Amino acid sequence: GIVSALNAAMGLNPYVLLAAGAGIINGFEDDTFRPDRTVTRVEFIKMLNMTFGLTATAAIPYTDVPADQWYAPYVKQAVAQGYLLNYGSLLNPNGALSRQEAAALLVRYLNPDESLKASTTTFKDYSSIKTSYRDYVLLAAGIGLINGYEDDTFKPDKTLNRAEALAILYRAAGMICNDNVVETEA
Repeated sequence: GIVSALNAAMGLNPYVLLAAGAGIINGFEDDTFRPDRTVTRVEFIKMLNMTFGLTATAAIPYTDVPADQWYAPYVKQAVAQGYLLNYGSLLNPNGALSRQEAAALLVRYLNPDESLKASTTTFKDYSSIKTSYRDYVLLAAGIGLINGYEDDTFKPDKTLNRAEALAILYRAAGMICNDNVVETEA
């Protein structure tokens, strides 16, 4: 079953086991977890919404999110919460999620105090972070949501995998539980 697959894949990683138990993430039909598999935009939206128990919904403004898709309810919740970025009329729901975009979505949801932003010297590759994501990435780093690599880089365009996504959502949930940031549920 999925629990044994998770145990084997993650060595009893608490992020994964808690998320699986809460229905935030599922395994695959072959009873594997695939922790290194890339996370799509809608998979991350679903994980974020379920992590924080979002229920309010709003109309979907994206022409590429059909109402009959499994992810449509999660997109409605994200729209209602207001944490999505300016994607125009196309969400590209099955597009791979980059580290910088994941940081932006989480920071927009958590809405931490701007004074907690990390320094622009935190990451050697700061200049490679898209201008529109820089403040979000620095806030995510400043509050401990997302870390750089051992070489002091952030690798903003690197796609997020399932294990990484769960780790940052677990940290974010802990912050809300510990009142380190203000929850903004609509």
